Amino acid sequence: MIGLIVTGHAHFGTGVTSSLELLAGPQPDYVAIDFDDTVEKLEADLDTAIQSFKGLDGVIIFADLVGGSPFKT
Repeated sequence: MIGLIVTGHAHFGTGVTSSLELLAGPQPDYVAIDFDDTVEKLEADLDTAIQSFKGLDGVIIFADLVGGSPFKT
């Protein structure tokens, strides 16, 4: 199994997640992280999410903009 993280500016992560859950229901090993505070908070949230996927084969992180803070973090 692979963990999935969706992150982006404002409510991008939770918005994508809302649409996904409407179509397919809640997904295992999936976390949405919105970037609406500081880069340090985003980094801490991403670290926490990645640590929660210990034991999986890997983690894929999807970000909204190439070169944006969520992408670079």
